[in-house]
This record gives sequence, structure tokens and C-alpha cells, in this order.
Amino acid sequence: VKMPEPTEAENEALDRFGKMLIEALDGVLATQAAELTHFQTQEPALERRIPVVRLVRQLSSEQQELLGKYLQDYLVGFLGRILFSIDGGGSAVNPTILVDGVDIKDVSQRGWGGLHYEIWGEDGWLAKYSQRIDPEILK
Repeated sequence: VKMPEPTEAENEALDRFGKMLIEALDGVLATQAAELTHFQTQEPALERRIPVVRLVRQLSSEQQELLGKYLQDYLVGFLGRILFSIDGGGSAVNPTILVDGVDIKDVSQRGWGGLHYEIWGEDGWLAKYSQRIDPEILK
């Protein structure tokens, strides 16, 4: 039995969820970049990262760029794993995620085959919404 294609409203709800995730990912990357360029210790929680930031600042600019790309790739992979788990990939937990009353997990499974596929490709969430992910990582 073929499942019905997602409606425009369902796809819009799915995209709003994706945009929120990618904006959060970009926020993490922006914070990381800011910490490396002008580290401020106004927040007590950041104090624990001072030694790491000092070590990274000792790296050459090429090494820092490579580390930044590695961190981007790592975070994108982590996001993919989370989405795969939400899709039920080997997990006993089966969450439902509603955006404006729309079960986006169901919408994605009817469209692309699961949330973890939504981040990839020219039309994926990373390509559409990220301002910080290096395009080389998306290939």
C-alpha cells in the first residue's frame, strides 16, 4: 500500500523543524568561533574551556581551519545520528514530534524515508539553512 505524498502544509511544518535544528547547529558553531577569536570568561560555565581554547590558539591558522572543519563534520554526523535514532533506528524509544499538530517523523518517512535523510543534498536542511557549515562537508 503506497502512503500518500506529504501535503504542502506538512512539508512546511517539516521544514520549520529542520530550520530550527540547523539554526541551533549554526549557533553552536558561531559560539565556538567566537570563543576562539575573542574568548570572554563572563560566564562561569565557559571557564572550564579556557585551557582548550588556549591550546587551539597555539595551532597554526591552517591547523585551526582543519580542526574547525573536523568539528563541523563531527556535529553534522552527531545530528544525523540523533535524527536516525528519532526515526527508530535500532532504538526502543519511538518519539513523536509534532510541529503545529503535524507528525513530522511521519511526513519525512512518507517523503524522503526518514528525518536523517532530510539534512543531506542540495535541497536538504544543511544546504538550505546553514550559514556556517563548509559546503565541502556536504559532498
